[in-house]
Amino acid sequence: MAARNIPFRVSISVLGLDLEAKGYYTPGDPGRVFGPPEKCYPPEPAEVEVTSLKYGRYDMMPLMESDVADEICEKCIEVIEVIEESYDE
Repeated sequence: MAARNIPFRVSISVLGLDLEAKGYYTPGDPGRVFGPPEKCYPPEPAEVEVTSLKYGRYDMMPLMESDVADEICEKCIEVIEVIEESYDE
């Protein structure tokens, strides 16, 4: 599956702050783990690249250089996947 960078803007809560995150989302790929070995490939997780992180009008991008960066990305992916599921219904 070719990588797709889909723009996103979501609201997440981290460290008790309601933040607005913007960036690009690449959906995960479940891979193929059955059938002829030459047609199999490993699964790949979803990924986000956060390009803007705001608390109101305050720039919170320095959090992406802290130990909560992984949590921020995981929460973005969770929200995006919930939105995707609602489109599938």
